[in-house]
Amino acid sequence: MHAVDPKRVDLCREFYDNPFGPHGTELQKLIKLLRWERIESRYILVQLRRGNLWYLAHTTGPKGHPVEIFREQEFADLGTAYWALFKARWEANSGVRLVFDGVDNPATPRPGEGDLTTNAADRPILSYSDIFSVRPGERIEFKVSVEGDKAYHSEIVRLRCGDDMSEGPSFRETALDTEVSGDYSARAQAIEVGSYIEVGQVNAFAAENFARDGFTLQARIWPTMPSRGPQALLANWDAATTSGYALAIDDEGALALYIGDGRDLFIIGTGVPLLARHWYLVAASYDPSERQVWIGQRALVRFPRGDTTASGEAGIDLEPARGPGFRIAAWHEGATWSAGHYNGKIDTPEMASRAMTRAEREAFLADAIAADFASDSAARWDFAREIPGRRIVDVSGSGFDGETVNLPTRAMKGWNWDGSEYNWTRKPEHYGAIHFHDDDLYDCGWETDFAFDVPQDFPSGIYCAKQTLGRHEDYCPFVVSPPVGTSTASLAFLLPTASYWAYADRHSEVEWRERENVTGYWAALDPSALYLHEHPELGCSLYDEHSDGS
Repeated sequence: MHAVDPKRVDLCREFYDNPFGPHGTELQKLIKLLRWERIESRYILVQLRRGNLWYLAHTTGPKGHPVEIFREQEFADLGTAYWALFKARWEANSGVRLVFDGVDNPATPRPGEGDLTTNAADRPILSYSDIFSVRPGERIEFKVSVEGDKAYHSEIVRLRCGDDMSEGPSFRETALDTEVSGDYSARAQAIEVGSYIEVGQVNAFAAENFARDGFTLQARIWPTMPSRGPQALLANWDAATTSGYALAIDDEGALALYIGDGRDLFIIGTGVPLLARHWYLVAASYDPSERQVWIGQRALVRFPRGDTTASGEAGIDLEPARGPGFRIAAWHEGATWSAGHYNGKIDTPEMASRAMTRAEREAFLADAIAADFASDSAARWDFAREIPGRRIVDVSGSGFDGETVNLPTRAMKGWNWDGSEYNWTRKPEHYGAIHFHDDDLYDCGWETDFAFDVPQDFPSGIYCAKQTLGRHEDYCPFVVSPPVGTSTASLAFLLPTASYWAYADRHSEVEWRERENVTGYWAALDPSALYLHEHPELGCSLYDEHSDGS
């Protein structure tokens, strides 16, 4: 096992004298070792304002987790900051304080001594446009969100140089006189993150429709983070008012049925946590005539020493409220918001307009046989239909189609996948699962604050809508291309926009453990990277992992 040798202080001196390299072979080995720390607990560097001071910091986990910043020590240049980071990691690995002659070595701050925060990157204004490339005569719309109530100023600028590094040619822009220039009222626009299926149909799935014969919720699920907390599976449920009904995963990671009338809440669970990344047949049944509820989870693969098949049954005096509308993999949190996002796969979900019989429950638990509701099926969704689109097809004949929200992953291997076909287009019935994530994001869906109609004589180039709020600035870039079939310049410039989108919103500084050894640079979060780490609702890049590791 590799370990830091506390006697090799000479290697530390070599790094102190030359933090940027090149380094000798022995120091390279040491650096590689120091760069192989867990992302949940490692020293990094952060910069709170671009071009300003650097600070030593300590991670506590992946995106969304607080960063502990040690503000007592400030570093004006990156070389000095690199030395502080090297020293902190060396001491953490060796267990020895690093001291050698002729060097001022203040004590390295320890975890717990800094400022634990998720709001260090002060960025009160954000913006984006509806399109990236526009031609003369076309319109581009801009959406802006501002913290607070102070007005902001917007203008169109042309970028002459985007390099703001001190050794570069310097950042240059040219402000343009357009109809956009002016002050605008501030407003905050929220981001709804997390994927689910919106079925809606408030009247069709209202609880009173099942007051005589009851209902059953049934599906096959493959949870990836069952211990993360309450997660909706099939729900006509408002968590803000505890109204309706929901088949869900509870606080303990077990299957549960929630029923609420807006005043009182009834929960029944199996009490047996679900295994992550295992297929289950799950169901919950409500019988109003018998005033009974039943719930069951049946592992599709059973282990002799760890069978997690379980069920529960109880009497109930509560009648569910009608609910706000039906969703799969999330529930309502008030009138418009979503919450309770599920992480994992769902296949063949169904709602029936009657309770399960005792024989059906016994077959369910003994042999993983799903109840066949036939004409009693209120809705049965086949995720293997129309896979390339957003529509979710109800094959029961009721016509209660749904629509995906925030782009969950379709064409995933389902509960019945047997390895006989690896191309979903040839055997879609084996790829009838959808993988949902609590950090999926397709479109923020913000409203437009202002638009720019590009003049006919506007030269092609790279532009920005520049927003200014006090000392804060936000640049929203866009490109003006020449009219189709014409050229307006002697030089053609091809922008690699596919690469831009692939790497946008990447969390690699913290979450890519191998990054330092691959790139040769120490983890250093500039204000944009720090803000992204603190705000996971902004989504992930093509190269990131979701919160469940997929």
